[in-house]
Amino acid sequence: MDDSVDPDGRVGQNGDFTFPQRVQTTTRLYRDGTLVADRGSAIDKTFADAGKASYELSRTYTSAGIFPMGGESTSKWTFTAGGTGDAATPVKLLNVALDAPLNDLNQVRAGLPLLVKADVTGAVDGLREVRAWVTADNGVTWKQVLVLGDDGEYRFLAPRTALKSGGFLGVRVAAEDRSGNTVDTALPRAIPVG
Repeated sequence: MDDSVDPDGRVGQNGDFTFPQRVQTTTRLYRDGTLVADRGSAIDKTFADAGKASYELSRTYTSAGIFPMGGESTSKWTFTAGGTGDAATPVKLLNVALDAPLNDLNQVRAGLPLLVKADVTGAVDGLREVRAWVTADNGVTWKQVLVLGDDGEYRFLAPRTALKSGGFLGVRVAAEDRSGNTVDTALPRAIPVG
């Protein structure tokens, strides 16, 4: 879903069939610990740069009225970038894509374990570590789970205790590549449980 930003650059109004949606996003970019950009929409991955620096990019997303649960996610990336002249080389950030088998109502079944696939792309020189957590209480508490796989394709099992009828399975994945770049993405209400 692309951002649709209002004149203040903070809140977008999006439509899902006939239901109006209210979307709030925040995006902040820090360079060597100093805030250099703060926008409600996406920041271009190419930015002015006078030399090599450490960056942290954080992004939050909340919405109301999308199906019964709304949506929420937080992501944070850390990376090093640098260049000469007026612009840095475009940064290829680590990215996490999740997939899980759902029923016709886009739900998972309560009381059964669920195998979740996590594809991690954008690694420089391969991945060093991938970790995952699940939550059944909208992100109040997280339980770390075992992650298996390699070469960007990983799987983890959400235990049956995390799949409570009428609730949501939340998922968090963190990864680090061999160059020290990181991503940490959390979706506290990712999948409805029926």
